[in-house]
Amino acid sequence: MFYHTLETTEDEEFLLPLKETVEQLTGMLEIISENACSQVEVNETSNRIFFYRGEIINASMNTLLSVWECCKLGFFSDAFTLLRKFRDDLLQYLFICSTIEERTIIPVCDTKDGSKISTHNKTPREKAIDTWFENTLADDDHKRVRNDFFVTSKYLAHLKKNELIFDCFAKYLEPLWERLDRDLNNYVHANGRKYIYANKPNLVSDNSFEMVERVVSTMRGIMVVFISFLMLVRGSLACSDDYVSYLDMDMTPPDGSQYRIAPGVQEFIDNDIVRVSKELKSFLNKNNKYGMQIE
Repeated sequence: MFYHTLETTEDEEFLLPLKETVEQLTGMLEIISENACSQVEVNETSNRIFFYRGEIINASMNTLLSVWECCKLGFFSDAFTLLRKFRDDLLQYLFICSTIEERTIIPVCDTKDGSKISTHNKTPREKAIDTWFENTLADDDHKRVRNDFFVTSKYLAHLKKNELIFDCFAKYLEPLWERLDRDLNNYVHANGRKYIYANKPNLVSDNSFEMVERVVSTMRGIMVVFISFLMLVRGSLACSDDYVSYLDMDMTPPDGSQYRIAPGVQEFIDNDIVRVSKELKSFLNKNNKYGMQIE
């Protein structure tokens, strides 16, 4: 559960839109994280079996809290740098999810003693994922693996190999992605004096409302991309808890309740995704994985 309370003083009215956004988005991420824990993925390396739950999503919730603290201090350049991490971590989560789900399994084969086993023919991408699970990705001898697979542009390129994501991105999300990418990189690389000055409270105090609006817009834009891709990669992670709640009470769930999406996700789709494109909502409803119902 997400126990943090965001508080503001009378002098921090400019933070209220950010407070609302952080609380809403962390609520959505908490739902997704809880569903990921109940719909656990399994990745088997040569050494051991790993369970892929919602750890990255939990960490991303904490990144939003760090953004909040930076904005309270007036450190807006740091806030945007953290937002790039937020975007990159969410894309990495989807990259790993899709890689695990797309594993190539060789049919059952005979062994010398006559027993039958199922072996796994791992691709270079799957082997790269193994180094992430085994915490060896940062090792010197895996520099090539990092460059080839663990870069945000590579996450996006891989996800776009999915025909539905390719169409979704090309039709609805590409302008948003390019705007977000350009803005985030400008702050990370300090592409001009203003990006440095945005980290000095005394220089941005007169523009605090404007800076918070930009943070909120960026934060919501990142979530639009993430939720859109999530629905196409693992839409069941956006499900409501209705179905499980009925089972927990030893009651028969209503027909179709397993396909309902969480109210918080539905609200975000109705407000933020529709703002990007009404057709995007319709696209996600028709094409999302596992047949989740977007009303």
